Amino acid sequence: MTTISLGQMPKGYQANEPQSVYWTLSLYVDRDNLKDILGFHPQPEHYRAVQMASSDSLELRNAMEPLFNDIADREREGRVDDILLAASTPRQGETIAITAPGQIEWETEGSVFCASPPGLDTPRAIDFRRFWYSHLDGAVSYHLSFRIAYEHTPADFYFLSLLQKAAAPKEFSRNNAHSLENGKARSRRPTDARLTGVQPLDEMLVSDTDVKDARFWHFVKRRFEADARTLIPRLQRAGHGQSVEPDPAHAPPFWDKYLNPPLSLESIQFETLVVHSPFIEVPGLEMPLARFMFFFNDETLFERLMPPLAEGETTRAPRSLMCQERCYVRYPAKIEELVEKGRHHNPPRVDMDRDYWDWLASDKYTDEDFNRLKTTRPAMQDKARTDCLHYLFMAGFCQNIIDFMNQDASEVQDSLDPVYPTNDRQDEESFFVRFANPRALVTFVKRSRSLDTGNDYIGTCPYAFLIHVAALHNEYLARQYEMSTFSLIKDVQKLNSKRRLKKAADTFYRFRTGPFANYGRFRYRNIFRYDTEGDVFEALDKRRGTVRRDEYLEGLVANMESQTRDLEARITKEDEGRVNLALGALGFFGLLQLVFSVADIFTPSGETPARFTVDGMPPFLHAAQSEHTLGDQLTYLGLYLSALATVGLIVFVCVILVFRILRR
Repeated sequence: MTTISLGQMPKGYQANEPQSVYWTLSLYVDRDNLKDILGFHPQPEHYRAVQMASSDSLELRNAMEPLFNDIADREREGRVDDILLAASTPRQGETIAITAPGQIEWETEGSVFCASPPGLDTPRAIDFRRFWYSHLDGAVSYHLSFRIAYEHTPADFYFLSLLQKAAAPKEFSRNNAHSLENGKARSRRPTDARLTGVQPLDEMLVSDTDVKDARFWHFVKRRFEADARTLIPRLQRAGHGQSVEPDPAHAPPFWDKYLNPPLSLESIQFETLVVHSPFIEVPGLEMPLARFMFFFNDETLFERLMPPLAEGETTRAPRSLMCQERCYVRYPAKIEELVEKGRHHNPPRVDMDRDYWDWLASDKYTDEDFNRLKTTRPAMQDKARTDCLHYLFMAGFCQNIIDFMNQDASEVQDSLDPVYPTNDRQDEESFFVRFANPRALVTFVKRSRSLDTGNDYIGTCPYAFLIHVAALHNEYLARQYEMSTFSLIKDVQKLNSKRRLKKAADTFYRFRTGPFANYGRFRYRNIFRYDTEGDVFEALDKRRGTVRRDEYLEGLVANMESQTRDLEARITKEDEGRVNLALGALGFFGLLQLVFSVADIFTPSGETPARFTVDGMPPFLHAAQSEHTLGDQLTYLGLYLSALATVGLIVFVCVILVFRILRR
């Protein structure tokens, strides 16, 4: 058992170490979730008040924000509303230990793969920091930074892959024994007391000075809740105009506890504050909506991706030359051999045991072959072809694929297509290579001055972090906007079906002045001063689907507005038809007046026109005398038609009024 000294790291400057990866795991706390606890939406000035009251937060701000401002225009209305806040721990960080299982199992392409590289289950010492970052709309993100030193061995490469799987466990499925409860399917969260049935979530264990061998997400939850229970009461006091740090010597007046009752710390829960969503790659699993970035400080891996220029050369060796097909044929072939060997299992089982790793590390070429082949294969540096292992790992890691040994050269080349550099100009001036998948930003450098500073405060490169955190906020803002848009469409469709167009118009207005306006107001545009960071930010926005959502949702809203206008036009036309009908009815009353005039003509001179009475017996209208003239008959007809037309007109007007009321 490896002994690791857990606890606070020593104060002072700590140089970033080569062959280290800096992993930042970021969780998003929605402004509405904060409102449910605080009773109000927190504003930037509330976070600023909390920052000013904390010496650790001020130290964090003074060290990092000048670097942020160097590369980005963060100012709005004369001030910066994004606030860095320290967590409730000493700024210098601490050492924890993370232990992976000794054997990993996943299923892909119809086979179960089982990898057990020697040394995988060795506990590893990890430098750990955490902090908050508030956003324009009052939302806040929580960041956990880990520094992991590693070797270029299969065990360490799989360990790093498992870290990514602990946050996004695609390629893994739930164990059926944990999928059912009382015979019914039940969804699980990684913070549940019961096991999820997903190996990276259940078997990645963390130890610190408080708890030994806690499941990874239980560790995250515990640290999040401890820090949130420090931050949120301070925000509440700032929002009520009180001192962020209450002075015990000056107790508040007795009525304050009634006007501003203190928060119940038990109400501050990870599950209610952090956004959760079904993890689509693993049915029945709900995950915190986490995004993360990896920053590799590794000269060897960097030069695999960006080979040094040979003397007299102006262009680097292309990936097709570095990763040649004939170099990778043996890896899928070996996997196929293991599949055939395990065909008796159902499904087939591929055991990548010690024999497999010994085969991987063995020399493949004689000295003569090696010297001959490396003239056409520039990536070759040893006879065991560690370059192939490096490329296989990086290709799989950048796409969050743990099955990285089962790739051919074309898959490696496709997976190592970076978001930066993407052209010859960028290639010439680039000191880093960046990749992006839907959940992660991955950077490789051989050295970084900004990392030297950021390592001591936020545990990563501040330039890469600012790209990551801006894209993180945009993505979650777009998700909220998407939900608001679909809710709008549902409501408007329902109102349109009832022809309640005024209500539909009011709903559109509230949407345009609410979610739509907030989305445009609080979204980060490309704030970066330099093309390098700006290009990566735009690429990340596209990769995360933010740009696609913008275009798609705007099209949906515009289409719904167009449909509503068309319906409004049709209803207006129908209303015009009813008005014309009403005018026709009024014309009919004029015709009846003509009937009465004609009746007078046909009434003999000196005769009294017949008198008519109304009663409840048909035909309801009766003449006082038995004999009547043509004029009397015309009068009789006119009265009948007048009565019928009057009743019809009253009914018509009532129907129109009812329709108008219903459409409001």
